[in-house]
Amino acid sequence: MDPNKPKPLIRVLAKFIDLFIVMVLSALLYPVGPLLGFLYSLFGDALPPSPGQSLGKKILKVRVVSTLNPNAPISYRTSLYRNAPVGVATFFALI
Repeated sequence: MDPNKPKPLIRVLAKFIDLFIVMVLSALLYPVGPLLGFLYSLFGDALPPSPGQSLGKKILKVRVVSTLNPNAPISYRTSLYRNAPVGVATFFALI
């Protein structure tokens, strides 16, 4: 296993933190909150000021890197592709 790659438990905890953020956004900012939460679940890894880190990843000090260029931030498209399965599940959970 790559020593720089975070352990699966850390990655799952970061996703749970992100899902908590989605739930809070949805509850506090209703009726716009569910849409904001859904968009965050899709694009959270690419948002400024820390591209490659959603809030959950930032708290746990991990980040997403490109396999082609580890120093380059990931794009919105890459974040969308990576997070689409969770984003769709989050969408159906919120409606």
